Amino acid sequence: MTRFAQGRQEEPPLSALIETLRVPLSPPSLRLALTHRSFAYENGGLPTNERLEFLGDSILGQAITVKLFRDHPELAEGDLAKRRSSLVSSAALAEAARAIQLGQYIRLGRGESLTGGADKPSILADTLEAIIGATFIDCGPDIATALVLRLLAPLMEDDTSLRCGHGSEDEPAGDGRKNRGTPAGVHHHRERPGPQQKVRGNGNRG
Repeated sequence: MTRFAQGRQEEPPLSALIETLRVPLSPPSLRLALTHRSFAYENGGLPTNERLEFLGDSILGQAITVKLFRDHPELAEGDLAKRRSSLVSSAALAEAARAIQLGQYIRLGRGESLTGGADKPSILADTLEAIIGATFIDCGPDIATALVLRLLAPLMEDDTSLRCGHGSEDEPAGDGRKNRGTPAGVHHHRERPGPQQKVRGNGNRG
């Protein structure tokens, strides 16, 4: 039997996660958003969450960009860009994912599970983006935007974190996750390697 997260053998019920997210996602949409490529590969090539992640990345970037623009009329473009980069980094998204205990729900292949995949910042961040994408599809842009702002509210309120920059936990210094959170219309394509590895920017990712 395929394991989930850290050695789990049964998929936890999604109702608790739906309640935590406070969005009316359908279970099939949420299940797809939680399906990592390693799980899909080990189960006969099921659909993965990567398309939803692609969509969610743009929704995330647009929501944060508009929020920062409206809330900080005193900031120059460069300062706004730094704050956005901090908020959409893998480290920031992983922190938001951990706050809702997302790791226990992610559908991972056995190998990824045994190597701590449920707590890898890259996997947590990608899955959170996929959930944002699924919310956009199921519930529309307003609810998806509200979800983004609700999930990242604690980080947006942490002015010290924003000023210092919220660096990624598993990316080389200076990478800055340029392509994560790029607003819709200017998303940069990122190649997807083989089923067991994913490459973002300059670092190898889970």
